[in-house]
Amino acid sequence: MAHHENASCIEACVKCAEECEHCGDMCIGENRPACARACIDCAASCWTAASFMSRGSKQMSAVCGVCRPLRRLR
Repeated sequence: MAHHENASCIEACVKCAEECEHCGDMCIGENRPACARACIDCAASCWTAASFMSRGSKQMSAVCGVCRPLRRLR
């Protein structure tokens, strides 16, 4: 049931992760390692937040709290 309650947040995290994956790849191609690392970290956090919300983990608030500041780095 948790995945239904958090559907919009899960969708937003998946979209963010996809964009961060794309950004990280572009940064690698442009030889911008700091940007690539930030994007890879953001993508990993967003994928993790989506999975925690999908299964209704009791730790999802903590994981989502980590994801929020990383989105601003993009």
